[in-house]
Parts: sequence; C-alpha cells; structure tokens
Amino acid sequence: MSRRERVLQISRWLATEVKDTLGQAAEGLNIDKLPPSTAFIEIGLDSLLVTELQRRIQEKLEFRFKPMQGLGYQSIESLAEFIHDDVLFADIRTDAALPETK
Repeated sequence: MSRRERVLQISRWLATEVKDTLGQAAEGLNIDKLPPSTAFIEIGLDSLLVTELQRRIQEKLEFRFKPMQGLGYQSIESLAEFIHDDVLFADIRTDAALPETK
C-alpha cells in the first residue's frame, strides 16, 4: 500500500472519530463527502472539541501529542499525514535512515 493510500485510510478513520466527537451535531453533516482539507472549525469542531478529538486519538493509538503540537493540525488531511509520518511510521523512517550493521 502506498503512502497516499495509507493516509487516505487514516483520513477515513479520522472522519469517523470526528463524527463520534461531534455526537448529535454530526447527524446533519456528511463528513465523508467533505474534502479532507476542510478545516475542523468549518466542520463544527471548536477548540474544546478538537482537544477531545486529540484525546480520543491519543488513547486509541497510545501516544501523546507534545504540548501545543496538536493545534497545528486543523484538518483531517493534515492530522492524517501527521499520524502517518510521525506516529505510525516514524520508527520505520528512523530504521530506514540507519546504516545497516554487519
């Protein structure tokens, strides 16, 4: 699976998390049809709900955002890319950069 396909899968998962975070407010929204670059504020996530979304993500992926780090990702797309590159595949990237030992 390519990086693009993995980020797309993460974006789909995040869309579900956004819906769950919004609760009843998400009923009238078709988040799956919105461009992944749509800002969270446009979807209806204020700063408190973004914080709740981040908490949910941290629990499910068992990692912690650094202080203020999560605020830099204000769309499903940017958050999905961060999760892919810096959370899920960071170890692989680090291992690939290391020289092989014999």
